[in-house]
Amino acid sequence: MKNAFLSLDIGSNNIYAVLFKYEQKPQILFSIKRPSNGIRKGDVQNINEVVNSVSDLLEEIEQATATNVSQIVIGIGGTKINMNNSRGIAYISGRNNTVDKETIFRAQNSSKALCLPPGRATLHAIPQKYIIDGNEFDVEPLNMTGMRLEVESAIIDVDLMMMNHIAQLSDSLGIRIPTIFASPLSGCFSTLNKREKDLGVVGIDLGASTTTMTVFEEDKLIFMKVLPIGCGKISDDICLFLQIPHDDGEKIKITVGEAYPDKVPNQEIIKLSDFCANEEKSFKKKDLATVISARLEQIFDLVNKELKQINKYANLPGGAVLYGGGAMTKHIVELARDCLKLPVRIAQPEFGGFISDDPGFAVSIGNIKFFCEDKDDNEFNNEGKGGGLIAKILKRFDVKY
Repeated sequence: MKNAFLSLDIGSNNIYAVLFKYEQKPQILFSIKRPSNGIRKGDVQNINEVVNSVSDLLEEIEQATATNVSQIVIGIGGTKINMNNSRGIAYISGRNNTVDKETIFRAQNSSKALCLPPGRATLHAIPQKYIIDGNEFDVEPLNMTGMRLEVESAIIDVDLMMMNHIAQLSDSLGIRIPTIFASPLSGCFSTLNKREKDLGVVGIDLGASTTTMTVFEEDKLIFMKVLPIGCGKISDDICLFLQIPHDDGEKIKITVGEAYPDKVPNQEIIKLSDFCANEEKSFKKKDLATVISARLEQIFDLVNKELKQINKYANLPGGAVLYGGGAMTKHIVELARDCLKLPVRIAQPEFGGFISDDPGFAVSIGNIKFFCEDKDDNEFNNEGKGGGLIAKILKRFDVKY
């Protein structure tokens, strides 16, 4: 099949992959989740393990669908992705002092000139507001008149080592990776609706080793933070609580774990022998829920701490939207409501009529939305003009920056 693309979200525990085609109209063909290796806290620790995991996944997808993957789009996240705000300025040079595309482009480029620490580069520059001689506009003020145009942008920057790892992945697989997106934006792009972003909302990606929070208000990105703790810690807690191997703790978490102890009958007993060989002990399901809720409360407390810093604690009418693998924990909505003091829902990532009931697919589906709807939009993409080290890295696998 021609024009077959693969969207990847490579997490610490799992790889979420979605196969799609893009002809006159985009269409999702196949989705799959498989274990991941070589990633910790969203960062590559062993590139060879990552390559092997993705290579095995590609082989399985191509055999299952009789399709050759020609290109990959990928989301990157983890603790080494960051957001800053920047302002750019351009003098209006259009005819009769009207704002033309060239003036807007110069102002946007000026906003990208943020002084970043060594070893970091801009991945996205997202215009938030335009100002002409003190007058504010939420959209591009094309054909408006004035002397000076300013643009306020949200700058998403990444560690160059992450880009090097993607280049290595592309070279090892022999497949082009033409487009790279920030995972926090991709996840929100497939899960948050416009009304929520207008009212004020926080998207919370409950990953295995990190928790990412992304806040929108008046349809603008106002805050993004990656917290270095995730729901994988719950399995560790269960292992210590029951004194069992980690794999058995993960199995118990997924199979019988619940997040809200008040919803669990006090008399319900779980036999450990159902999950672990040679174990005769039993435990109360309510006690297990208490262990799980304690870790989730810690995560939500950290989210609240960041929301307080930006004066949005319990003050986002659009509520909180949970996605990522941890969002599948039973009764997590009730616990999150109590902790966050906000309306809460679990995301169902969607694109083009395709809806996934697994919130872990949010980033990989959001990548497709970016690729298909915004690949020519300088507001989000990293295909603009530019140079420097990152351009040289991306040039290795035919990516424009």
